[in-house]
Amino acid sequence: MILPIPVGIQLSFDNQTFYKLSDHNRSPIAISYDIVEQSQRMANGKMRKYVIANKLKVSADWKDLPTIDSNLVDYVSSASNTTVVSAAPTSRAFIPAPAIATQSFTQTLGTGVAGETQILITGTVPPVNSVVTLSGLPVMSAGYIQNGSYIVKAISGQYITLNTPGVTIGTSGLNATLTWVNGTSISTIVAGNVIPGGGTSSDTWFITKLTNAQLTSIISVGTAITIFGAPDNLYNNTFTVGAISGSNFLVTGLKSSLSIIPISDNSTYFITGTYANPGTSSNVPSTYTTYASPFGAAWMKSFYESNVFSPIYVKLIFAQDTNPSYGNVPLSSSYTDSLATNGQVINAFITNFTYDVTKRRVGSTTNANSLAGNSSGYDLVDIKIEFTEI
Repeated sequence: MILPIPVGIQLSFDNQTFYKLSDHNRSPIAISYDIVEQSQRMANGKMRKYVIANKLKVSADWKDLPTIDSNLVDYVSSASNTTVVSAAPTSRAFIPAPAIATQSFTQTLGTGVAGETQILITGTVPPVNSVVTLSGLPVMSAGYIQNGSYIVKAISGQYITLNTPGVTIGTSGLNATLTWVNGTSISTIVAGNVIPGGGTSSDTWFITKLTNAQLTSIISVGTAITIFGAPDNLYNNTFTVGAISGSNFLVTGLKSSLSIIPISDNSTYFITGTYANPGTSSNVPSTYTTYASPFGAAWMKSFYESNVFSPIYVKLIFAQDTNPSYGNVPLSSSYTDSLATNGQVINAFITNFTYDVTKRRVGSTTNANSLAGNSSGYDLVDIKIEFTEI
């Protein structure tokens, strides 16, 4: 059965725009692995084997594939690029890349509560629980706020209330600066050996407010993340993500001295990039993939002759787990179905290509599928193609 959906094999030069090979009369896609190894017999007679690499090989063949694209059963009438959306979000929100926000202020106010100070901000207001740094303040006696870092306790319009132990007096006529980092709330959980599948007692789990789909769309095992503003300076550093479980991620090489910190008293972390927030109707981030209409035999032959000695990107779209990573066990929750658009992408060479002309056909002026409505002769061709990972 042939379905006009982006399933099968797609090719690309830049890993951005993909060109879909037709599913018209296509035989099964064959997946195999080529293990590059070297064997040598040692002086004691034993054989020693060195495994150098494991290369993925993908091959497919087509029977009686038309040379004119418009005669393909999965042909799309417009030859322009098509954008496929895997899920339509109800709303969109983004995690920003690491960014420093700065505002100036000219006065501080006492609140009448010991250990609290208000500051009037003229522009963007930092969020509650964020860590802000004051600079440019003149050196004043005890009881006045000093340069340093403080936690935002509350917000009221353009006024922010800071936790400032020992400060009860405000002042005006300042020319000072307030700086903070925009990020996403996290808190520590427990040692890394508590959650199944995690790390050792020398690692630490962190909890986020993201769904698993949102979290895994922006970080993965091996990602380097930077944590800012933690109440214990032990956490203010860059760490490697060692595991992901639900809305939690594990950082390696950090032994937590704390148990669970309430999410309201959290620190802040950054992840470069953005994710789509689908709202309440779905936990699947929207995926946008651009690909050109399916192509037939003549296009495949020309593509091969033009790029046989050049590396290209090959995208495989069929039901499978997500791309494997060495030394890690696949997660069944990352399963990709046949209707997905992201697929598995490999960088490969075209290592084999055959083109056998089997029949010659003549188009018809009344055939809606004929090229440009004209009588156009075309061939039916048997094709075999093989890609080998670089």
